[in-house]
Amino acid sequence: MTSKNAPLLSCTKLTFSYPKNVVLDNISLEFGIQSQHLNAQENNKTSGEFVGLIGANGAGKSTLLKLLTGISKPNQGEVTLSGASLKTFKRKLIAQYISFVPQDTSIDYAFSVREVVAMGRHPHLKSFEPEGEYDQSRIMHAMEKTDLLKMADRSVTELSGGERQRVFIARALAQETPILILDEPTASLDLCHQLEVLALLKTLAREGHVIITAIHDLNMAARFCDRLIILANQQVVADGKPEEILTESHLRQHFSVEARVDKSDEDGFIRITALQPVSHICSA
Repeated sequence: MTSKNAPLLSCTKLTFSYPKNVVLDNISLEFGIQSQHLNAQENNKTSGEFVGLIGANGAGKSTLLKLLTGISKPNQGEVTLSGASLKTFKRKLIAQYISFVPQDTSIDYAFSVREVVAMGRHPHLKSFEPEGEYDQSRIMHAMEKTDLLKMADRSVTELSGGERQRVFIARALAQETPILILDEPTASLDLCHQLEVLALLKTLAREGHVIITAIHDLNMAARFCDRLIILANQQVVADGKPEEILTESHLRQHFSVEARVDKSDEDGFIRITALQPVSHICSA
């Protein structure tokens, strides 16, 4: 039974480890305030937010994202979707509420761009049910938003890494889920498309979507994210607004870098200038 007043997505005391390596320990987080009841017809809106997950390499960001989607299973703890354990949902139902863009966008079969984007509609269709007018409109809209219309008939195996990344983002948009989880979605993109994708995610958050993304570019995170979470030492060590999180002391302690943090008088955005590593060996 889902609860109308529960966070849209949450995790409680999540722990994930390999036989000789603890990756995450006792992680508890909430995303999305006053979520809509998943089984109700009310028009209650989720309070959207754009959350950036940051931390040094190996901090467990990708692992946490996979746990939140149900792709990976925790050793301990629980993930809940609108108050109900994610374990009670079938994969198809999860895919109606959570879309996921992985870091690895390699694909073996020569699907066209449109075919891959259209896969985002599968959770909403019965087996062998053809796409309807609405599905087709969502596919076209997703390709338009990600600047893919001109390459709709090209094989994804012919595309660059950045172009494939946009295809997978478009597939997530076509999926039309209240939650989008993305693992380094701008890592392979040129600067123009980085700005376009992050601006699009920001707009979706304003429209009520919960966006959770791992992101390495701290200046981009400061500009676009509403909330930042630092992972370090297998735990959440800071959670709050960008101006609260991106401090010189946090950068020194959790990113092993001496940096200057300024706030622009012109646009109000935080700007980080890395000066030097704290030591000659960056943290893993």
